[in-house]
Amino acid sequence: MKIECSIRRKGGTIVTFDATSRERLGVNPGTYHFKPISGEPDAPHVADVTDRGHIDRFLSIGTYRAYEAPAAPALPQAPSAPVAQVVPVAPAADGFDAKAVQGLSVRALKEVLPTLSGEQAREVLALEEADADPRASVTDLLVARIRQIEAGA
Repeated sequence: MKIECSIRRKGGTIVTFDATSRERLGVNPGTYHFKPISGEPDAPHVADVTDRGHIDRFLSIGTYRAYEAPAAPALPQAPSAPVAQVVPVAPAADGFDAKAVQGLSVRALKEVLPTLSGEQAREVLALEEADADPRASVTDLLVARIRQIEAGA
């Protein structure tokens, strides 16, 4: 089973279950290297975990989750007209939808982030932190934006 580690370290994360792991956790020894699956800066860090005890242990820790590869884009049947890229923009304060902003991809959030006020960023951050599976990269970006606003930048 492919498992993703939400911590992004240069060179990845190496986890070893050694002989003491068998005594403490009841799992067999083994080593896993959670590394980026591509050269993209936001690429997921993934390892192939085969031992059932290791799978259960990783999934019991909030930093790890089952990896779901993105669906391959459908190939067009015939050439089509160029499609304009739409960049999401945060709505005005009176119609602000924090849930919609929280649901953005990391790439889209980076584009919207400069338009958020401190209050809006805090609202999105609260939603992300309350989520059952918060994304560390999203919370880091929001905290950085809030600090930037508080510093007067």
